[in-house]
Amino acid sequence: MSGKSSRSNAAYQTQSTFRAVLRAFSYPGEIISTEPFSNTPTAMGDSLFAAALCLLDNETKVWLDPALNTQEVRDILRMQNGVPQLSDPSEADFALIADAPALLDLKAFRFGTLLEPNLSTTLLIQVPSLTDGEPASLSGPGIKDEKSIAPSGLPKWFWSAWLDNASKFPLGLDVIFFDGARLTGLPRSVRGTTKCS
Repeated sequence: MSGKSSRSNAAYQTQSTFRAVLRAFSYPGEIISTEPFSNTPTAMGDSLFAAALCLLDNETKVWLDPALNTQEVRDILRMQNGVPQLSDPSEADFALIADAPALLDLKAFRFGTLLEPNLSTTLLIQVPSLTDGEPASLSGPGIKDEKSIAPSGLPKWFWSAWLDNASKFPLGLDVIFFDGARLTGLPRSVRGTTKCS
């Protein structure tokens, strides 16, 4: 009975997280809470771990930044998702990042092609807070007028690089930011500007 209940709870959590991710891309900048998972690796917050379990599988090419490239994280992704091996960032479907200040230049990742713009990297970036950083104004599809977000811990160059990313649409990267048990989406179609951009 307990095994069946555990599987049912995991399925509910995965479905709940998938809906949260879909909403994050439909309503960029909206902060969404996720269901907590048990056995979260030390380096990962609940929302990042939940998204990893939801989005990754045995055919996914994954890159982990040095903060997440630990035996614990590799083992749990292999056991829970069947992720077979890690990938170079330029080939990754998903990049999991826990050290936001040390984020690689966005050009290190895969931007897709005109024939297959979907073959790009989605960055899953864990930040200290979704609300305590430098405010950025978002505009684009899914946003009425403008929406402000303020993820903390990003490198100073991020928002100027993001403007360049948005200019390449339909090519480009997609981003989900995480802090603790919350997430927010930043699709490639959305522009983000700060006072310093």
